[in-house]
Amino acid sequence: MPTNNDRNTYNRPKRTPGIYWTPMGGNNQHGIWGSSYLYDSTYMNDGKLVTDRIIVDAGRYEDKAHFIKQDVDAIIPDLRDSLYRSKAVFLTHAHTDHIASLVYYAMMDFNLPPIYASKETIDMLKSDFVNYGVSLDKLPKVTELKSGDTVEIGKTKVKAVAVSHSIPGCMGFFINNEHANVFHSGDMKLDNTSVLGKGTDMKSIAEFSKNGVDAMVFDATVASVKGFARKESDICDSYINIINKNKGRPIVIVPSAGHLDRIATIVKAVHECGRGSILAGGLVQYEHVASLYRTGLGFKNTVSKDVRCHMLGSHKSKLLDKNDAVYITSGLYGESGSMIDRAVDGLEPDFNIDKNSLVIFPTNGEDKSEARIANMVDKIRAKGIEVVTGRNYSGLYGSGHAQEGDFYAIYAAVSPKTVIPTHASLKIAEKFINSMREKFISTVDNAPENGDTYKVDSRGVSLYNRVYKRWLGVKKDNNGKYTLVHMEKKARTSHKNEPTSGSVKSVINALNENRAKKTKFLRTFKKFGRS
Repeated sequence: MPTNNDRNTYNRPKRTPGIYWTPMGGNNQHGIWGSSYLYDSTYMNDGKLVTDRIIVDAGRYEDKAHFIKQDVDAIIPDLRDSLYRSKAVFLTHAHTDHIASLVYYAMMDFNLPPIYASKETIDMLKSDFVNYGVSLDKLPKVTELKSGDTVEIGKTKVKAVAVSHSIPGCMGFFINNEHANVFHSGDMKLDNTSVLGKGTDMKSIAEFSKNGVDAMVFDATVASVKGFARKESDICDSYINIINKNKGRPIVIVPSAGHLDRIATIVKAVHECGRGSILAGGLVQYEHVASLYRTGLGFKNTVSKDVRCHMLGSHKSKLLDKNDAVYITSGLYGESGSMIDRAVDGLEPDFNIDKNSLVIFPTNGEDKSEARIANMVDKIRAKGIEVVTGRNYSGLYGSGHAQEGDFYAIYAAVSPKTVIPTHASLKIAEKFINSMREKFISTVDNAPENGDTYKVDSRGVSLYNRVYKRWLGVKKDNNGKYTLVHMEKKARTSHKNEPTSGSVKSVINALNENRAKKTKFLRTFKKFGRS
C-alpha cells in the first residue's frame, strides 16, 4: 500500500488522550473544494494508548485553475495512507466535493474502509461508481444512517444528525470518546421548509450536546454574512411572483445542477402557477434528479401527484406549449459549453431561447465566478433576450450554507467551548474568526490550513502539529489506466502567531469576563434553534 512519505513535520509532541482533527482538504488557500477530514480518537485501553482514525468526507477539488499543473482528469486530497489506517468513512452528503475521491481511489484499486452515510448519499455514491465504470464490488461494507443513530468504533462514538443544506440526506456528526466531544457540522443551514426533507434536526443536536461539546467544526462558507440563509419557502414565493408576472412567455431558470432543494422549489413554484417544467440541465442535473426518484423523493411524491415535470426531449416535454413551459437548465456559473450556453448558441434542437424568453440567473453578484457569470449574461442580452438576476430580484437567491443568524442559533444550541471554521478559504475563515472574537466566542488564533492538526480535549483546543498536505492529480495514461501524479505545491501562507493552549485560555477568560453580554446574546438566537 503506497503511503505519503514526504511529510515535513515539526514540533510534534507525544500524543495524549483526546481527539485530533486534521483537514486534508476544504481549508484551502482559495475556495472550499475537496473536503476531507481526519479524526483521530485517542484514548487508553488496557494500559495502552489506542487511536481510532475515521475519515469524514473525501471530496474532489473542483477548480483546476488553482494549480500550476492542470492536465489531469481530477484533483483529490492525498488519502493514501489514511484509507489504509482508518476504521471508517463517514459522509456528510453527496456533492462531489465531499465524496468523489472515493470513486477515484476505488478506480485505482485502493481498499476503502467501511462507509456510513444516509440512504440518499449512498445512492449517489453508487451512481457515481456506475457512471465512472467502477465495479460496485469495489465498494466496502456500506451502512445506512438515520438522524439520531450512533455508531461505536472501539471506545469512539459517532452520532449522526440530519442537517439542511441543498440536497436530501445531509448529516452532521458528533464524534466523541471519554476525553472529548466534537460536533462536525458538515455543510448546513437552518431551514425546515425544503420540499425534499425535514430540515436540521435541532432536537437531536440539543440532545447530543447536553453533556458538553469541546469543539464545533463549522461550515464557515458564508457564516459571516449578516442575516439568515433565505428559506426555500420564501424563495418559492419569489419564483411564483416572477412566473405569474410573465405569463405567455417561455421562462428559463438557471439553478446549480446539484442544488436539488432549489430545483424542487422551482418545480413547486411552476406547478403552483399552473405551468409545466422541463428539466434541461444535462447529465449532472439528470443524475441528481434521478437519485430523487430512486430514493422515493420524486416530484410526484414531494410536490404533487399532478405535477408536470419532464426531461428535455421526452415525448411529454414536446407536448407542452412552449409559451407555457419553464425550462430548468444549468450553467449558473457561466461555464462555456453548459446547457444554457449551448441553447443560446442554438445548439440544442429541443431547447431554443428566443427574444420572447425570460432568462433568470439567481446569483447575487458576490459569487467568486461573477466575472464569468457577467460575460454569460452579457452574451444572452446581446441577442436581445431579457435576463433577470438575483441582483435586481434578490428574493430568488438563497445560500445552501449557514449565514450569521443560522450560525448563532446553532451555536446557542450546541454551546461549544471553541469554534473551528472549515469549508472556507483562508480569507473567509479569518473573517469568521474575527467575527467570533467580536462576540467573545472562543475560537482558534488563525485560520486552520490543510495539514494542520488540532488537539481537542476537555481543556480546550490547541495546535498539535503542522504539515504540508499535498494534492494528487488523477490522470489516465495511454493504456487507459488511471495513475496518481503530485500536483505542484503552492507557497504556504504564513501565520501571524501559532495557537497555544495559553492563547485559547485568554479567549476563554475574555468570554467569562463578558458572561452577561454572552447570555443576552445567546437568548436572542435560542428561539431560532427551536423553530
